[in-house]
Amino acid sequence: MSDAPTDGTVIEALIDGEWHLVYWSENADDMSPYGTPGWAREADRLLMLDLEGWRELPEGEDRTIDDNGEREAAAASAAAAREQIAAADARDARRASRARTAQRRTVLEAKYAALTGTTAPKLFLRGLRAEVRALDRADSLRRLTEVLSTLQDRTTT
Repeated sequence: MSDAPTDGTVIEALIDGEWHLVYWSENADDMSPYGTPGWAREADRLLMLDLEGWRELPEGEDRTIDDNGEREAAAASAAAAREQIAAADARDARRASRARTAQRRTVLEAKYAALTGTTAPKLFLRGLRAEVRALDRADSLRRLTEVLSTLQDRTTT
């Protein structure tokens, strides 16, 4: 076991003819007065072992056997999922905002065309809104003036 990884890497250890997933550490404290050159840790217990051998896991097999590592991986996965949901929500909100802006622009351009008889100039939405508001006021004043002049004509005749 002197050449086994001692950095917490998951390995398989041969114990009584069976392969078990373990961590191996050379600086373990097995709490015995005699000590041991190493110990293995499984998911639910610490083992003082007489190992027959060990082997590395096949490449691409990423196994964890400790509860902390599994909880950290689950928390990281949940955080990544929350970030993806938040990003999707933000995209949806931006898309809806752009749709509302396009709808407002269409309404303002139609109103501008109705008031002036020409197509609306290419302006920012704020400028277009101000222009339509000014045209609408002017049109309201013009119509009010027409009504007043009509009333004056009727009262004088």
